[in-house]
Amino acid sequence: MTTILAPKYRRGDIHLFDADGAGFVYLASAGAIFALDEGAASVMALLGEKQLAYGEMVGALVEAGYSRADAEDLIRELRAVRGIVSDEIREAPLAPPAPPEDYPLQALVLNVTNQCNLACTYCYEFGADKIATPAGKPKYMTLETAKTSVDFLLKSSGNREVPHITFFGGETLMNFKLLRDVVLYANDAAAAAGKRMTYSLTTNATLLTDEIIQFL
Repeated sequence: MTTILAPKYRRGDIHLFDADGAGFVYLASAGAIFALDEGAASVMALLGEKQLAYGEMVGALVEAGYSRADAEDLIRELRAVRGIVSDEIREAPLAPPAPPEDYPLQALVLNVTNQCNLACTYCYEFGADKIATPAGKPKYMTLETAKTSVDFLLKSSGNREVPHITFFGGETLMNFKLLRDVVLYANDAAAAAGKRMTYSLTTNATLLTDEIIQFL
């Protein structure tokens, strides 16, 4: 007599976290973050640190109020994205750690503001999938933070002669005074270090003035 054991399932290579009152999951297999709907959260709660057979998961979801068809679809979807994996699947062994290298920094992105004068609904900052901004989080970068960042870039740039700063947001020109002050500071600091700083920025261009255009 041969006994066939049903494979058991466990959580995949994931990280669960909450932000702004909602649940999210980071899927290492996709390198992406997804919002957790009620069904996916139920499966993750069922598994926790234990393993369950397919039938056990379906049964538990049915007891929780899901139809059998919905429960099976949910499990199938989570398997497809490797949110859950069976014990039959062996994860690829991790590559041996590479020795640390002294790799000089080339560029730095300064998120000078998370505010925008347009707030388009399709934007990652303001749409349905907007980035959660905790209460009390500053809306504009301070000059002190920016200068510290520039110093870090120059210190970490090693023998690179032309480091680069990208201004990002939100709408960067809503914090133009900071942008201008950073450029002046970074130019002087780079020259003192025998380097030449270069720049780029992301903007919707609606706040451009003759003064700003001349500076840019």
